[in-house]
Amino acid sequence: MRQIKRSECSVLNLVLAREWYDMIASGEKEEEYRESKKYWWPRFANWDVNSMPTCEDFYATIFNERKPKVVAFSLGYKKADMFFIADAVLDPDAKYPERTPHPEWGEPDFPHYVIKLGERVELVE
Repeated sequence: MRQIKRSECSVLNLVLAREWYDMIASGEKEEEYRESKKYWWPRFANWDVNSMPTCEDFYATIFNERKPKVVAFSLGYKKADMFFIADAVLDPDAKYPERTPHPEWGEPDFPHYVIKLGERVELVE
C-alpha cells in the first residue's frame, strides 16, 4: 500500500455506517455518495463557503491541483482508519450516460455527488 504524507494531500473526512464501511473495506463498493447540498462544495474543493465557484471552475480545479485528494473513512465517529485517493467527484446535475447507478451500494434516488474511489493508501505524518 502506497504511503502519502498527510501534509502533502487534501483530506476529506467521511463517517460511514457499518454496512457501507465493510463494503468499501472489502473492495465491493467503489464509490461513496453525498447529498447535493451547498455544504459539500467547500469540502470537496477547500473553498470558502461564501465564494462559491462555478461548476466549470470547481471540476477544473479539484483534480488539477498538485495535492492528491484523499477520502478518509471512519466507522461511526471515531478516528479515520481507511484512506483512498479520490479519482473523481461527479456533478449531481450532470448526466453520465455511461455510468450505471448502484442502489445496492446505497446510492440515493435524489440528486447527489458521486465520489469515485481509487487506490487505497496509508496516511503518514
